[in-house]
Amino acid sequence: MSYSKYIALYTVFILALSSQTIAQGNSNLDWWCQNVNCTGESGEHPLDYIRMAPGFMGPNALPVPEIGRGVMDNELRLELGGQAHFGGDNTQNIYAQLNYVLAKDVVALKLYWYPLEHFNVDDATRDERRLGPAYYEAEGLAKGDAYFGAEIQLVKDKKFPDLLMRAFTKSATGSEANGARYTDSPGYFFDLSFGKTLMLNQEKEISVRPYGMFGFYSWQTYDDTHPQNDAPLYGIGADLDTKALRLSTSLGGYSGWKNNGDKPLVYRAEILKKNKKFDFLLQYQYGIQDFPYQSIKFSVQYHIVQTWIH
Repeated sequence: MSYSKYIALYTVFILALSSQTIAQGNSNLDWWCQNVNCTGESGEHPLDYIRMAPGFMGPNALPVPEIGRGVMDNELRLELGGQAHFGGDNTQNIYAQLNYVLAKDVVALKLYWYPLEHFNVDDATRDERRLGPAYYEAEGLAKGDAYFGAEIQLVKDKKFPDLLMRAFTKSATGSEANGARYTDSPGYFFDLSFGKTLMLNQEKEISVRPYGMFGFYSWQTYDDTHPQNDAPLYGIGADLDTKALRLSTSLGGYSGWKNNGDKPLVYRAEILKKNKKFDFLLQYQYGIQDFPYQSIKFSVQYHIVQTWIH
């Protein structure tokens, strides 16, 4: 076969492949337009139809923050682990956290990060969320957001409860906004938490710590009229501590004002196995409202001695 015939066959193959891709793209666009009842006007974008609220997004898009315990972490600690979320959207993700103490019992810096996730969304959930036309087959990978902030100890070891202030900002690094994985926009939250450790058995070092939290959560949306959603943030919980274990249970959420799936409420139960250098954490999370998932988290926490902190 001559060289020119190879070129001709290759050209035919590329044209056939391109035609199939274009046909598939048009089919996906037709499905999307029918699903969202698009207007057909020029300039329409999938983000015009996606609801930027936790009830209609991936589990790591706008998660309920950890409930503050009224006391800051007083050690340099690195936590690495994974989470699995189950529902109409099955997601697995890597999780990382870093705590860095600037001044003991005064202030610490903290980073939460979701580096990467894999998602697989069923057809009913895909249509309900009004995902973009590229997500007809709603399975893939997404990069996640990071949360960076500070914990400031306001009161500790007094007759009344300990008091802790936290403030965090959310990055816009998360990808796949058209697939409702992340918001691709900034956000922030801050809160005050309070708690008191009550010793049950001094000799065996068994104690219980009830705690509560209230604050404010805010994130950007793509609504031209109301581009920001603001929500009261709240939570309660309790820890049972021994030398070797910590058992925790908590209930928390926030309440947006748009009533579009923006009032998540979650229950969490966890067990922490304490060791000298490494702790092991197992957590179960159940979405009660506007968080359609059950989740499992397993992580390892590495304690690093900060010799420069006193």
